[in-house]
Formats: sequence, C-alpha cells, structure tokens
Amino acid sequence: MPLLERLKDIEGIQILKDEPMSRHTTLRVGGPVPAYISVMTVRALSTLVRILREEALQYIVIGGGSNVVWPDERTEIVVLSLNGLRHIRIIDETTVLAGAGVPLSQLVRFTARQGLKGLEGLFGIPGTVGGAIKGNAGSFGYEIKDALTSVRIITQEGELKGIPKEGISFSYRNSSLKEGDIVVEALFNLKRGSPEESTGLLREYLRRKRQSQPLGLPSAGCVFKNPEGDFAGRLIDEAGCKGMRSGGMEVSTVHANFIINRSGGSASDFINLMKAVQERVFRRFHILLEPEVRIIPTVTSPPTVTSPPWR
Repeated sequence: MPLLERLKDIEGIQILKDEPMSRHTTLRVGGPVPAYISVMTVRALSTLVRILREEALQYIVIGGGSNVVWPDERTEIVVLSLNGLRHIRIIDETTVLAGAGVPLSQLVRFTARQGLKGLEGLFGIPGTVGGAIKGNAGSFGYEIKDALTSVRIITQEGELKGIPKEGISFSYRNSSLKEGDIVVEALFNLKRGSPEESTGLLREYLRRKRQSQPLGLPSAGCVFKNPEGDFAGRLIDEAGCKGMRSGGMEVSTVHANFIINRSGGSASDFINLMKAVQERVFRRFHILLEPEVRIIPTVTSPPTVTSPPWR
C-alpha cells in the first residue's frame, strides 16, 4: 500500500505532497520532498513514526526550520513538522508545560508576562522548544537546560516516554538525546518575579540582539559553534570574512557568524561560503570551526576536524 494511502486516515496531521523546503526553512533554501507532514497531536506523531519505520522510509523532524541547511535538489525524505504542538499550560505557581512546536520566543514572552523568570535570555533565539532542548540553546548566560525539569519524547519505535532532566547530559549546544528521539513536550521550573522586570529584560536583550545580529534577514542562525574560550564571530571577523559572498549568500557585516541569504542564494552557495570561512579562519588562527547549523546529509558536508586540508 502506498505510504499516502496508509496516512490519509490518521487524525491530527496535514500532508503537503512534493513540497519545496524553501517554504519551511528560515534560510529560505531547499528542494522538494515527497511529503511534508504537519503534526497536531502526540498520538498522530506516534502512529506516523511507527508507519514510517515499518515502511523503512527516511524521515526528518523539524520545528521552525531554523538551524538547518536543506539540499537544493529533490530528496526522498519525509519531513515531520511539529509546529502543530503549540500548547502552553501553567501547571502550578512556578511550573510550565510547553509543546515542542512552541516558538521559543513565544514561550519566553508568555512566562515573562506571567511574572515567571528564568528564560529571559533565550528571547530572540529562532526555532522551537523541541529543537532548543535537543541543542541546549543559550544566550546571555542562559541555557535552556537550567530551567528544564523533564521532557516527553517519542522514541524511534513510536513509544511515548518521559525522561527527567537528570537522565539527560547537556553540554555546549548539545544534549545526549538520541538523534531519532523526538521531543514532544517539556516541563520547566521557573522562579517567581514580576512581569515588569521580566518584560523589561526581554526588551533589553532584543535591543542588544538587533544591534549585533542581522535579525529580519533570511539565515539559519549562528553558523559555527564558539571554540572553547573564544567566539566564532570574532575569529571570522578578524580573518577578514565579513561581506564575503558566494552566489546569493553573504557573511553578515553585522555579525560575522551569520550567513544571510541576500538574493536567491542556494544551499550550495551556503556550503561553499561556509567552507571558505573555515579555510580563512584556519589559515589565520589554526582553529577549525565546527558547524552549529545542521547540514542535511545529502548536501556535501564540511571538512572534518581530524583532517584539515589547509595546512
């Protein structure tokens, strides 16, 4: 039975056939996929994962489409979007439950208005709660793990499972959650504060981001992880990379660790420019920057740390 025939009777999903991924990534690149499936319920997601596993089909889960570089060509990958899991509920005075598809900034704004503090520094980070947890998103001295209590995931077998924070190892922009495990919701333990104080912090952090980052332009967010004890943006800037271009992609002149889609750039343009930046930084500082963006495997990956070609 064709896949779409098996899926058509599942409640809580919407399917777009032959959908260009450029419509669903913040970088605005990506060729068509056979099925782009928006998921509205945890039960539907569990059923989907089981069917895709039975059919031995490759699938990828995305939230807001940030932090990802999708191939220009058509890929035979089914995409599951969690944007429908956007529930936020107050459990008690300091505990909040959020679905994986909630935009991170929406959650931060909601908690701030409730007089709950602990997430303010995450305001303005693109992407959703689920992706932020898997990548341990952080900014201004905050990391999402600091406020996290527990998560619920759908395993690769389609089973719903709860994991306390203590069962997850977090590090810089990383967590021990398995690649195939899908975060569907999370509990956060915050502290009581005042709405005025928290919303004031949000305005200040957003002001600082607007001064230092190319907000409002198509990008995938920060391209490289910060090396220990340093900043990728500083290294890229001092290596003379600001304003470098490849096709329609450009290293931002506002923040060097952003590559922006200036005018119809492609994923290939992005990869070529990313490699050129790596090469310049390596030649200048003998540091090979590690990508923070997620490169979908059918796009040629950047050189590995173990074999730098620029010595």
